[in-house]
Amino acid sequence: MLWALAAVCGPLATVAQTGREWQDPAVNEVNRLPMRASFEAGERMSLDGVWRFHWVRNASERPSGIERADYDDASWGRMPVPGMWELNGYGDPIYVNIGYAWRGNFVNNPPEVPDAENHVGSYRRTFTLPESWAGKDVSLSIGSATSNVYVWLNGRFVGYSEDSKLSADFDVTKYLRKGENLLALQVFRWCDGTYLEDQDFWRFSGIARGVELRAREKARLEDLFVTPELDDDYTDATLRVALETTPTVRRVELTLRDASGVAVAEGSAQPKGGRSEVRLAVKNPVKWSAETPYLYTLELAVSDGRRTTERIEQPVGFRRAMAQAGTDPAHTAMLGDKLLTDVLGANLSGVTALMVEPAGGARTPWQKVLHALQAPWKHLAGGIHRI
Repeated sequence: MLWALAAVCGPLATVAQTGREWQDPAVNEVNRLPMRASFEAGERMSLDGVWRFHWVRNASERPSGIERADYDDASWGRMPVPGMWELNGYGDPIYVNIGYAWRGNFVNNPPEVPDAENHVGSYRRTFTLPESWAGKDVSLSIGSATSNVYVWLNGRFVGYSEDSKLSADFDVTKYLRKGENLLALQVFRWCDGTYLEDQDFWRFSGIARGVELRAREKARLEDLFVTPELDDDYTDATLRVALETTPTVRRVELTLRDASGVAVAEGSAQPKGGRSEVRLAVKNPVKWSAETPYLYTLELAVSDGRRTTERIEQPVGFRRAMAQAGTDPAHTAMLGDKLLTDVLGANLSGVTALMVEPAGGARTPWQKVLHALQAPWKHLAGGIHRI
């Protein structure tokens, strides 16, 4: 049931820039690549370091045209990336336990966010693309930008992203050129997504994680989902591997190796429509535990039919927590108050979901926003017991 919710609530992508994305609740991203599993593949070039930087106190004062090659940034300051503004002489850190960081100068009015004290940081830097990357697909990855980020490359709008603690990745292949390239970013302290990020921590703004370019072959692995499944006797296992590949992939060879490098299971896939699933039978694998965290290595060799285009390794552990605890899904429940985390996790694990709600209904602004967002979809989440 919740897969339907995920499909409906997923990013609403558009292709053009309006300049008001930061106050539009219908827009969570523009041209951002889907969230996928993290694995090492292809070549990488870090863009971390000192960037040219300009900061304004109020959102309406932010500069325009920073993406142009002829824009004069000679008077701009400098900012390390990664780096938070408040730790480098700009703005002020805010600690809030309950309530929003703008309290005292703005009345909550979702999805509107304030202009006053909504700091905006603008970034610019150049880089030269390696000649060896010719003919490959290149993506830009911004590890974490708070609270959002606009992206331009060589004067053209690339995309937009919220979700400040998640990586924002963009396909920039068509925007690149030989020789020097100009990358420009703009980050807001607050956006409409800030209403969903009201938590107990220090509020800092800026780019908190690394920025890099990634070059991949045309025939490549896009995503994978690895599920170790132990039998009811907690002895033998099946390793289920769901793959998503680009259309030019013809075959994927899979090998599971133990900690000493010995192959214990092998299989292959010939993706159709870019998707496939492989099941590997594993005889009595060493079980993972906190005391003995034994890991296997899953090797994937991707081929376009003529050559191996990339090799990927993924660590794998075998464990079934409920079996270790002497119970099973029919006698297990998960207690929580969030539809897309607690209840979704329970559904995916096949256990009963127990959803708690405040006595007397939502009271705080955060509770009201959360409950309003969840209300239309609760009937889709089967198996919920409210207490």
